[in-house]
Amino acid sequence: ILGRAQQWDELRLCWIEMAKNNVLPTNNTYSMLVHCYGKAGLAKEALLWIKHMMMRGFFPDEVTMSTVVKVLKDVSEFDRADRFYKNWRGGKVDLDDLDFDSSSAFTTADGSKSSVPISLKQFLSTELFKTGGGIRDSNDMENASPQKPLRTFTYNTMIDLYGKAGRLQDAADVFADMMKSGVALDSCTFNTMISISGSHGNLLEAESLLVKMEEKGISPNTRTYNILLSLYANAGNIDAAVSCYRRIEEAGLFPNVVTYITLLGVLCTENMVQAVEAVIDEMEISSVSIDDHSLFDIVKMYVNEGDLDKANDLLQKFQMNREPSSMICASIMDAFAEKGLWAEAESVFYRKRDMAQLQKRDIVEFNVMIKAYGKAKLYDKAVFLFEEMKNQG
Repeated sequence: ILGRAQQWDELRLCWIEMAKNNVLPTNNTYSMLVHCYGKAGLAKEALLWIKHMMMRGFFPDEVTMSTVVKVLKDVSEFDRADRFYKNWRGGKVDLDDLDFDSSSAFTTADGSKSSVPISLKQFLSTELFKTGGGIRDSNDMENASPQKPLRTFTYNTMIDLYGKAGRLQDAADVFADMMKSGVALDSCTFNTMISISGSHGNLLEAESLLVKMEEKGISPNTRTYNILLSLYANAGNIDAAVSCYRRIEEAGLFPNVVTYITLLGVLCTENMVQAVEAVIDEMEISSVSIDDHSLFDIVKMYVNEGDLDKANDLLQKFQMNREPSSMICASIMDAFAEKGLWAEAESVFYRKRDMAQLQKRDIVEFNVMIKAYGKAKLYDKAVFLFEEMKNQG
């Protein structure tokens, strides 16, 4: 609970209290700690817990190992994650390969206590290793017996790791080993494999995986079809992308925000106005609102088609519910500016907003508006706006 809430100092005190009461950590304890620190973006700090557990004679179980691999994967340390997994399977853990930074200290040069509060990094790199059970020399630790993964989560993590690393064959090998070992496959397994195969241009293989998924009695979910929709959209196959959208309803599922963002994006790119408006109507029936990115895509489509009334109507309707982000507004202004429509860009720039937003108008909006004035050769307006930007600071 403390880790998930990122209450690091409270967690530190809890850990010290555990040691005082002779409450010993387990593999599950370490797994949760690695997960919480890793999820908070503290990968190096998360891995220090593995050093701690190893120096106290614990060998990571499969759950802890998978958690470490995921932490490394999420920070794109693909090779180190792969080595950690393979070493674990061989019954060992190479602590040096985890690149721990233990140089921090929380005492002054003369040995006195610093008045600076103990930081997270200081605790993990110093006090942590003074607390708890006895420390064993890592050189004296015996390797564990060879390990065999048995959990679906482990295989899914490794497939995703190899996919993100661009190692398609390794991902396929893990998938094959998973089926050979009799480990249960789930929708996450197939979704990841479909995404990896399709991302490498193997759309036929992606579709065959969908068939195999259904043969295994695993029902595709909305994410499955979203992945296929995105793959076909990226390949420029509009008909297949729309077909994936229709298959969601045929399967008794419901499109989600990701579905609509992806579909609207590809339809708008092709300036398919009628198809876009049909999707918007379906969204309204389902009480799904247009998001910021789709707003930009649709407005740009209308601008490209010369239908400024629809572009402005959509923008005004959106603003009645909420304010688009400054970055999206700047993109919309730029779409107008590229067509020489400086007045429309200016209307977005000087749109109604509360005083806090007015005082903190983003510099990107200023830059785009100055560009619009420049393209229209309205240099006086451009200079005036530049001075206003400087005054805003």
